Amino acid sequence: MPKLKMYYRWFINYFLARVFCFTTYALPPRVLSIETTGRCNLDCVMCPRKQTSLSGEELTLRQFEHILSLFPSINTVILLGRGETFMMRDIFPIFDLGTSKGIHFTIITNGTMFTPETIKKLPDTGKMLVSIDHPRADKYKEIRKGGDLDAVILSLKALKNEKPNQWVCIQALIMNDNIDFLDDFIKLAKYVSADEVKLILPIIFDKTNDNIYIESSMDVDLKLARAKASARKAGVRLVSVPSMNKPRVCVEPWLGLRVSIKGDIYPCCYIDNSAGSSWSERFRGVSLKIPQANYIMGNIYSGSVREMWNGSAFRSLRKTIIDTKQNRLMSDVCLNALRESVDMPQRFRYCSVCLYRQNRAC
Repeated sequence: MPKLKMYYRWFINYFLARVFCFTTYALPPRVLSIETTGRCNLDCVMCPRKQTSLSGEELTLRQFEHILSLFPSINTVILLGRGETFMMRDIFPIFDLGTSKGIHFTIITNGTMFTPETIKKLPDTGKMLVSIDHPRADKYKEIRKGGDLDAVILSLKALKNEKPNQWVCIQALIMNDNIDFLDDFIKLAKYVSADEVKLILPIIFDKTNDNIYIESSMDVDLKLARAKASARKAGVRLVSVPSMNKPRVCVEPWLGLRVSIKGDIYPCCYIDNSAGSSWSERFRGVSLKIPQANYIMGNIYSGSVREMWNGSAFRSLRKTIIDTKQNRLMSDVCLNALRESVDMPQRFRYCSVCLYRQNRAC
């Protein structure tokens, strides 16, 4: 029953956002993405933390309570960011408060901090997305430095034994280093009784990581197709973003808000990748400087956030998304040419070349 309720809630939230994503008006937000902490216990090769220095700031119970009080329509909270969620000091009081208000949590974690006590305290409603970028311990350690895959696997087994209804997804960034190990991801999911394997594409922030991005080819498509067949045979749900061959419909500014560690409000979780005013994003060897500050819609601790939600800035952003909708994927060459031609300092112009919308990231 908890999983059915979770799927139903997700469907309703997404359906309502899709209904309204053809107009600049939006219903009250139903989903909040909140950055949890700047602290992390791993040093991952592809992490945006390398772009900027992060402080030890983190979300507190008092701040979380304040945020919820502003948006009574919220029914789902996504906890994510540039730190590890379970390093947050108030994480369990936050779970208790949210659960008491009927909130479903989506928790993004590296899975390294589960203990028997932690598992017992986890909320029974929501999703757990565990980032595992290689199914083999030695390679995993090269990608997620400081991590121990064997320990994570044991923890996930313990989690599903203790709470069999807990929805668990193994989420993997598909890279050159792991594209030949897709069947092993499925075996891993089966072994720990995970509900889903999700393959997503990385965001490249630095040219030193250019080599991790897989090249689109018939060979890659064949490997993904084989993985889907293996997953069906094993009874594991596989979601493969790299195999999607059409643009994605962006419903984020109709669905909810992203709140940074400092309380800045963004229209989606894709934009807030740096502690600075901009961040560098690379695609196929071409860098783009994204003016992140242009996407700050307000601050959760100042001003009237309810009026902001359907104010001029949010409606202008939604109009930009509507006006730049693509019906087909562009080639890599055309996409980079467009990215280089866009007047990036103009507010919200990045949306027209967003890698997420063109199914090239996340």
